[in-house]
Amino acid sequence: WYQRGLVLNVLERYEEAVRSFEQAISLEPNWQNWGTAYQSLASWVWYDRGYALHQLQQEEEAIANFDRALAHHPHDADAIYGKALCYGAQGKVEEAIAQLKQVIALKEGAYRDLAKIDREFDAMRENPQFLELMGGT
Repeated sequence: WYQRGLVLNVLERYEEAVRSFEQAISLEPNWQNWGTAYQSLASWVWYDRGYALHQLQQEEEAIANFDRALAHHPHDADAIYGKALCYGAQGKVEEAIAQLKQVIALKEGAYRDLAKIDREFDAMRENPQFLELMGGT
């Protein structure tokens, strides 16, 4: 079910992907107990479900899923960036910038470059804090 959800995300069939991730979660009740050896695996299902929800513009629920991913893997850069995207889509500039600062501190180049082009941040492109974080560009 998890793999099916991933494929559906790639196919941009997000509603079906969300249902597949829900099925995966219901069939594997111990996702949250996989421990440190599999902490990133436990976070993947929540991250990927959050991604699908973000694509469906269900930002609050997406953020909750990214938070579940981060509960399993606190330094999951993708989940942190996902939260930044959701906050940006909602026009919550301060929250988006806080998440961007955190993810850029973890992995500077890649996420800074993404933030420069992701449409969710278009409304804050002239914000002085955003400009400073992007290196003045």
